[in-house]
Amino acid sequence: MPSDGGKGKNRRGLPANPVTEEGYAVSLRLRVVRCGSPRCRACRDGPSHGPYWYEVFRDSAGRVHSRYRGRAT
Repeated sequence: MPSDGGKGKNRRGLPANPVTEEGYAVSLRLRVVRCGSPRCRACRDGPSHGPYWYEVFRDSAGRVHSRYRGRAT
């Protein structure tokens, strides 16, 4: 039995079987990103902001899109 209380959501409050508003199947991915600021000390040795959750999906034309979902804890 799922521990979501029957609401179909995981512990982050995201749907247990993620689907976009448009009805496309979604993969949740963790990404570490670079901010792009030349003065950022954290980015000098590589991307070091994050990790952040992104949902990744293909649209009806087959193009891949990603949407920011929040900071990973």
